[in-house]
Amino acid sequence: MKVSFPPYPGLSFKLLKIALVFVWACCMMPQFGFSQTGPGGVGTANGASTLRAWWRGDTGVTASGGVVSAWGDQSGYGNNLSQATVGNRPTTTTSAALNNRTVIRYTGSSSQFFTSSFNGPGVDNLTLFVVANGTNYQSLIRFQNVAGTYVVYPWSAGQTFIASSDGGTASGVASGLVASTNNVGGARYRRNTTNGMQTYLNGGINAQRNSANNVLPSQNFYSGKYSGGSEYPTADVGEMIIYYTALNDAQMVIVQNYLAAKFNVTLSSNDLYTMDSPANGDYDFNVAGIGRINASNLHNDAQGTGMVRILNPTNLDDGEFLLWGDNGLANTPLITTDLPTGVVSRLSRVWRVSEVNASSAAVDVGAIDVRFDLTGLGTITAADLRLLVDTDNDNSFADETPVAGATNVGGNVYQFAGVTQIANGTRFTLSTDIVNTFYSIASGAWEANTSWSLSSDGSSGALPAGVFPGRGDNVVIQTGHTITVDNVADNGYPGVKPDDLSQPNIGPFSASNLAIFYQTGDIRIEGTLSVTGIEVMIGGYTEIASGGTLTTGSSLVNTGYLEAANGSALSTLDDFILTGNSITIINTNSTSSDDIIIDHTDATLCGTGSTILQNGSGSQITFSNSGTINQVCSSFTITCTGVGCAGTFPTVGTGSVILGNNGPAGIGATDGTTSLVLWLDATRLSGANDATITSWNDLSGYNYNFTVGNGAVFKTNAINGYSVLEFNGTSHYFQRAYTAALNPANFSVFSANNVTGSGSYKTVISSRKTSPGGYMLYSVPTTNIWTFWNGNGGGWDVLNATSTAGTWASQAFTYDATANRKSLSIQNGTAVTATPTFVINNTTNTRVGAGANEGSPNYYFNGRIGEVFIYSKVTNAAQVILINNYLAAKYNFALALNDVYTMDNPGTDFDHEVAGVGQAADGSYHRDAKGTGVVRMWNPRDLGNGEFMMWGHNNATYNSSTTAVGTAVDGTLIQERLNRIWAVSETGDVGNVSLSFDVATLTSGSFLGSNLRLLIDRDGDGFADNDVTPIVGSISGNKVVFSGVNFQSGDRFTLGNINSSNPLPVKLVSFAATPQTDAVKLEWKTATEINNDFFQIQRSIDSEQWIEIDKVKGAGNSSDPIQYLRYDNQPTQGISYYRLKQTDFDGQVDYSPIVAVHYEGISSIQVFPNPSTGVFTIHQLRLAEDQVQVFNNLGQKVNFAISTDSDTQISLVDQPSGVYLVRIFDGQQLRTVRLVKN
Repeated sequence: MKVSFPPYPGLSFKLLKIALVFVWACCMMPQFGFSQTGPGGVGTANGASTLRAWWRGDTGVTASGGVVSAWGDQSGYGNNLSQATVGNRPTTTTSAALNNRTVIRYTGSSSQFFTSSFNGPGVDNLTLFVVANGTNYQSLIRFQNVAGTYVVYPWSAGQTFIASSDGGTASGVASGLVASTNNVGGARYRRNTTNGMQTYLNGGINAQRNSANNVLPSQNFYSGKYSGGSEYPTADVGEMIIYYTALNDAQMVIVQNYLAAKFNVTLSSNDLYTMDSPANGDYDFNVAGIGRINASNLHNDAQGTGMVRILNPTNLDDGEFLLWGDNGLANTPLITTDLPTGVVSRLSRVWRVSEVNASSAAVDVGAIDVRFDLTGLGTITAADLRLLVDTDNDNSFADETPVAGATNVGGNVYQFAGVTQIANGTRFTLSTDIVNTFYSIASGAWEANTSWSLSSDGSSGALPAGVFPGRGDNVVIQTGHTITVDNVADNGYPGVKPDDLSQPNIGPFSASNLAIFYQTGDIRIEGTLSVTGIEVMIGGYTEIASGGTLTTGSSLVNTGYLEAANGSALSTLDDFILTGNSITIINTNSTSSDDIIIDHTDATLCGTGSTILQNGSGSQITFSNSGTINQVCSSFTITCTGVGCAGTFPTVGTGSVILGNNGPAGIGATDGTTSLVLWLDATRLSGANDATITSWNDLSGYNYNFTVGNGAVFKTNAINGYSVLEFNGTSHYFQRAYTAALNPANFSVFSANNVTGSGSYKTVISSRKTSPGGYMLYSVPTTNIWTFWNGNGGGWDVLNATSTAGTWASQAFTYDATANRKSLSIQNGTAVTATPTFVINNTTNTRVGAGANEGSPNYYFNGRIGEVFIYSKVTNAAQVILINNYLAAKYNFALALNDVYTMDNPGTDFDHEVAGVGQAADGSYHRDAKGTGVVRMWNPRDLGNGEFMMWGHNNATYNSSTTAVGTAVDGTLIQERLNRIWAVSETGDVGNVSLSFDVATLTSGSFLGSNLRLLIDRDGDGFADNDVTPIVGSISGNKVVFSGVNFQSGDRFTLGNINSSNPLPVKLVSFAATPQTDAVKLEWKTATEINNDFFQIQRSIDSEQWIEIDKVKGAGNSSDPIQYLRYDNQPTQGISYYRLKQTDFDGQVDYSPIVAVHYEGISSIQVFPNPSTGVFTIHQLRLAEDQVQVFNNLGQKVNFAISTDSDTQISLVDQPSGVYLVRIFDGQQLRTVRLVKN
């Protein structure tokens, strides 16, 4: 499973990214403060170890024009080399022979050498190393300032290792260094020891002899000659090392492997690190190692020049070594591909291991401790870290299991203890499952730290320089702020080519081979995001809120989930490209682009808005890689204006997608804009037990209420704690006059009921006419089987299914006019199907609880009904599964098939407000759901066939909380949580999801936005142990969003709070501004008020300059929720901003969050009926004929008749059936409305 995302005020900066992003992109980790940070991890570069001098060609060099004046010592002792005379200075260059490393070039003919104040060695034991390629290596390491006293490696005569205290020049040991060849040379001196004076060459001993019983002399150090000599070398030198100790044999092997890998030297013996070859990936950098020759020649702790330290092998035997090196990449930018589930990003840097014996055979040194020094990367939380190991050596981390359990062992060092996954040849790296949420606090550049805070109110303090949102971070651009992006690397990462995403359903398309600014984190735009001059690609959840604006100066590519609310603005100067598995929902008409490109067959474009192609000549809709107009929903319209529009406009999509997320199970919307056209839910009625209910109101938002008939009896607490309606089988029914929307050409009808096994035909719903035509759902006499009847013009076509008499059950029946297919299924069982002739009812009423619509009611239902709802489209297989699971949980019955929600079983009983996302075996899907509850989940990142995620709650009171330490909360981090708990069922692995809580009605406790945490109980013992790290979300108005959350089946979750301190003097629960026909409605609610004198309502057109438009007296002191309502009767047209200024009796003031509203005058054009047989009424608009134009679906103007009183009537009775677009200009704005004539 993938783990969750977090981030927010109070949490640490994200690992691997932020602080000093650009510095870290080019620099190495610090060299000090860790044991065993010397060459290959031998010795410590801290000025206190036996590593006495260390000169590296790639570090510490002072040069001008390539001429070196000083060469800094990296041992920590400060034994720096210098040359005051310009003519005697060596140079610096890049040596192709020495692995393209930076080296110091000595030219003997130019008398080049270094001097130093370094004096030594004066010790009993010594080890020296040199990496060089030249024609003369003499005097590279030379302790000598007077004739006759010296230690030299190599000396000119025969290139030998000599010491005046041990035989001098007459007793030198040959170095073996070879001219014009890469050499790793070394010398080791052990006083008074057999073979105590040795030279090494490329991994092995070159020559040796017994050493004398004398201390080595002390002299000043030179490199290139001594003060009185002229023995100048001619060589490129990569590195020189001096230890004031005799390294043991294992350490000699490790250091020589480090140098050989770094400088591309072939070792003739003990070549144990083989991951430095091109065939193995050239992991040449920062090589270090541990190993053992025998008990006396052991090295079991190393870090070297890199950031990885390995120590404490549990099974290191004789002759065994473990060495590692990296690929030389900087830690950042973070990689967001090649990742296992549960990982958001990883380091660019990767390490590879040789774990072998002296024969290069693979061995196992046992479990090891692996430490990472993360100095310079901000504050780290150990729980965020994951070790990734490519255990199967398939060059991929995506199929691996992340290793958790990192602990902080001091400073910025983090350890994974007892690691067993690392073996010979494996690669490893470090990753995180954490991202941060950044809130704009001012207008500015994306990459400017001054634009952002980690808290919505800026209370978390200023961000350090170089800290800004990275690719995977979440962003909230708050009202009144404009954030600008003008470089593909503005988020700290190089641009990404869509073609390089390596997804089979992305590209190629126009510009898919260009590097693009790419953001995978979520973006909420309440202000403005302006992308200038570059392409942008979004891969996460992008929400443009009402009043928000997204503008791009070039193309916009959506590979994620893009949602533009009504009242928002979206504009792309070039192409708008929808590709991959992207979902684009546009509910605004303020959308423009040059071309729309639908790429491949999985992307969808839906919504109730429209887009205008107008930014270039030849604007058109393009379908690439088999994309079709079926991917554009029938609710969405594309128009084109200007010169050169290519194609037929307006174009209306042909896709049949049910939009919305707060209908049954989270399918369809309840705002009267989607294909959920009727929702009768008895559980949401109110009344006394056994009272007769005569009106059953529609919850779909269309208000198709059933107010005629004898009604039915209200039964409280009838099933699973819910109320239902009881029908007596003789007189109870509800009726609504003929309504075209309830008799669509395509439909899906669902019901949950308990039918009694007696009586005649028992009708759940009937909408039929005499001809015959229409539809009915009956339970027939005697057998009580369920039947779906439809009129065919001459008779009735009947489809039969099983009986459920005496038990609660669900029925689903559909008709697909395109396929001429009807179906009926019971309790999610296998559907029975037929291909009838279907005649639509276009004249007669619709009844619930009775039939015979063409006359007096008959065929009364006998039993209890909980719900009936209708969609004007055919629900897909995934939606049918989700809806039936919702009904089964709610009404406590078992499903025959696809019972994917198991948290409703006895003993769990999270039966309430169940909703879900999923994808059926046929590939149909539903990816956004909220249902009737406060929890929404959407954008499952890895949703596959047969995979579902559903959730429901335990019905505890939402507005109540608990602070019980040890049972409910830990009391340290989390001080308070909701009493309500939700549970998750997951079939398969749908991947990370976005999740939000609507906290508008949350009045209990002290749940201030910045203190909220998502709590997950995975081990089943409650929330007090925080077994899943509490997750921080982003706050926007009354919504708390948690992105990248990875649930496992059986998880419980709720909302927690880290601060239960005293509430604010006035605790504002909500503040909303809603455009009305001729005003803006302003509503706010307080949970408590202390010392509250009054509110001032303020308005602004730029969110900077404010005017007072009203003053409202406060309640003084109140512990009860109070609702306030006012209207702005002279609102500003377009986007404006509102806030509350609250003033105490003592004069102290506070401000509410700013809310934006898009007011268009009488702009919410209300047309009814729509669809119509030809006459449409435009509510509260008086229009002249020259203010109206009507176009057919070919883009041709058509004739119409118009009449006006208080409303405007448009008649299309002389036009054929079809879809029409009406353009209306009211003197200020041009608007478009879509009409459907039956």
